[in-house]
Amino acid sequence: MSRGKYLLIIFITVFVSHIIAVQKGSNTAPSIQPFFSFPAKDSAKLPPNNNEMLAFGYFKSGFGLQDAKATATFASAYPVSGPIDMKGGQLWLSTDLILDNPAAIISSGFFNGNHHIIDCSESISSFPASFPTTLSNANLFFKSDLTISGSVIIRGNCTLWGRFNNLNFGANGNIQVSKNATLTLKNLTLQDAGSQDIRCLDNSGKIVLDNVNWVPNSDIDFALGSILFDDQVKLIGPHSFHYSSRITSTINRGTTLSILGMKEFLIGRAVGRSSQDPLHFMDSTSKLLLDNSTLHITSSGLRLINGEVVIGGQTQFTVDAQNKANALQFGNGLVGHDTVVSALPGSILSFVKGAIAYNNTSDSSFFSNLVSKGFTVQSPTTFFFAHNLTFNFVNLIISPLAQFFYDPGVFVFFNNTTVNDSFGVYNITAKTQQEAGYFFGDNDLFTMQNGFFVQPLFVDGAGVSVNGVGDILAPIILENPESTLSLNLLGSVDENIYLDDNTLIAGHDIRMGNGQVIIGQGTVVLQDNDFSIDVDETVWTSTITFDGDDGSVTLRRDMILTSELTFSGKCIIQGNGNILYLAGAGSIKVERGSSLTIDDLHIRNMHDTNISCNDDAATLEFDDCFLRLIDDFQFNTGTLLVRHQNILSGDGFTFAFQTQMASTIQGGSVLNFSNNMRFLYNPPISSGDLLLFENETSGLIFNNLDTFEIAAGIDLQLRNGFMQVNGNLNVITDGLIFGDNVNETNDMLVNIAPGAVMDLTSGVLTYQNLDQNNWQMTDGNSTLKLENGTTLIVNRTLNLHNGQLLRSTGANVQQNDGATIIGTQNFF
Repeated sequence: MSRGKYLLIIFITVFVSHIIAVQKGSNTAPSIQPFFSFPAKDSAKLPPNNNEMLAFGYFKSGFGLQDAKATATFASAYPVSGPIDMKGGQLWLSTDLILDNPAAIISSGFFNGNHHIIDCSESISSFPASFPTTLSNANLFFKSDLTISGSVIIRGNCTLWGRFNNLNFGANGNIQVSKNATLTLKNLTLQDAGSQDIRCLDNSGKIVLDNVNWVPNSDIDFALGSILFDDQVKLIGPHSFHYSSRITSTINRGTTLSILGMKEFLIGRAVGRSSQDPLHFMDSTSKLLLDNSTLHITSSGLRLINGEVVIGGQTQFTVDAQNKANALQFGNGLVGHDTVVSALPGSILSFVKGAIAYNNTSDSSFFSNLVSKGFTVQSPTTFFFAHNLTFNFVNLIISPLAQFFYDPGVFVFFNNTTVNDSFGVYNITAKTQQEAGYFFGDNDLFTMQNGFFVQPLFVDGAGVSVNGVGDILAPIILENPESTLSLNLLGSVDENIYLDDNTLIAGHDIRMGNGQVIIGQGTVVLQDNDFSIDVDETVWTSTITFDGDDGSVTLRRDMILTSELTFSGKCIIQGNGNILYLAGAGSIKVERGSSLTIDDLHIRNMHDTNISCNDDAATLEFDDCFLRLIDDFQFNTGTLLVRHQNILSGDGFTFAFQTQMASTIQGGSVLNFSNNMRFLYNPPISSGDLLLFENETSGLIFNNLDTFEIAAGIDLQLRNGFMQVNGNLNVITDGLIFGDNVNETNDMLVNIAPGAVMDLTSGVLTYQNLDQNNWQMTDGNSTLKLENGTTLIVNRTLNLHNGQLLRSTGANVQQNDGATIIGTQNFF
């Protein structure tokens, strides 16, 4: 071989190796890969044509990118435990990137997560500053404290999930949320992130703080974009938080934003936006806690509605404006939009200066629920009262230069309040009970006037009663099986209730707050009250019987149920559009002779009989529910009622009607089958009269239902209501009858939608509606199809209207008593 040819071969080999993307690992067999730095010469190539770490490649020794022009796709099923040296290049994830000890990020780059997870090991302690870090649609989890030394740029939707570790900011560390991007910071502490270290680059950016502690090393200046505060969020001093963005930020439902020991929380309407407030409470469970801090309202003012402001420690309100229009205003004068202002024990609230406008409709929503607190009105402070106001359990100190203006007919009431002004001291005392630790014997009584109770309640007797107005922030423990507790509380229970085969009696609505549940097993006697659950991410594991007389259980969030809940008497589950996951042994039972209504609830993971009645005297009603099957489901005992709009979904699974009791779709209600399900009518007795329709507004809707099957030997007669067929419906039946051939009010309206086909694949279909308009086919593609060997019996004239009857030459059509078929008939 000549020297020239040899050099040519060498050149081609080297050149091609640098322009062709490199694949490491295998898609068929596991292999341990040494450290490899992927070349940059494929920089014009994006997935799937770039460098790739294949599914069965185990990159135990880590990997790298040659430079900022290099790209690679990570598709490995194995964790990475060596160094990652990206040098500013791009890493595309087609699966989760799991990092095991002793993995380390030597240099960072662009992480295109494609909504996958980057799960950092304990050995990952920092993102170096040598190259900017970009996260795009990535979910980053870390198991130890993590330090940001340089810039982290957020694109798309990203989550930093801290697992309750610190996210530390170095001297040059910062997070920048790009245009239209959303960053969620969850379960972590932000340490030393001051100034604009965490910022949106424009007003389309959004930051979600979910269970976050933020400890800045300087004043925070948030000037662009918005923040959603979720769960428990704490801003911890001594520095300040200045909110100057023109975009409204929100405190979510069930959320507390705590300002703890901060010099000031400076906020106010943006100039020129007099109608848009910068802080929004989602509802009454949204809270702003100010503890040893100052709330400073700019001269543009601020109006707070819906939520709750909680005062702790020595806290100040200062307002730059003195006029009512630009005041710090509580409420908007509309019922249901009050902002409650409450105080923690021993707190002192000082109104330093400016205008305060009280526009709550309730007279007991301002400093009315706790003992041992001070209320100081300094000068020059001006109060404007648009509605009645009652002070309970307050030490009120009023400066002589403070001013108060009242709308006509408005009063301020003081109960159990000490008023200290320039003219004297006024003491108004009411009976209250508060002790350090409460233990209840037989027939003992505890009454809260209002406020919070923070000591555990130990119940060691029968007939114990807890009454009054307020929230319990401590556990309630029933200590022996003979203990009974009547809870007559207008407020929430924000700690767990512990049962040990005991009975809890609801003398009033019971509201469980802050993710608290009942632990143990026992009975809750609802009577006609509501038991409200806000389980957050908590799994309900307790076996409980709810006994009610028009009592209800309300879900305020999604819930995972792994135990058995039994409902006795007459009860309702009020879902509020939330999701109930039936996991593991999770099930709902209706006790013998009892009734349960499930209202506005999405139920997932239905299978077998995990929602059932314990005997045929029991009734289960679905009202505006979405029911999703994960396997075949049987309803084999009791009565089923359907109210309003209910959807059954479960690709390929069967909903089997197997009870011997008549079940009813009520007026104005629909049972909607979708997603290729099989509806099997198979009662244990040979009866075709167990599926009832209350009136013509009661209906069945089949959306691409695979099969409607009626068990052999049963003639199912459908009357009074309607049946809508969308898509294709296969009917398997010995006998399916529409109408009763006697009374027009008993006609069963059948509507076959445009392009839909009702295919009688076997058996007999009998049509005997009196009104020809009760068979509707809206276009030429609306089809009633008769397969070979099937029979259509027409006892009344069948008007196909715009549709068609498509008949197999082997199908049989019987027309009785002069009945005819009007419309298009075709054969196949």
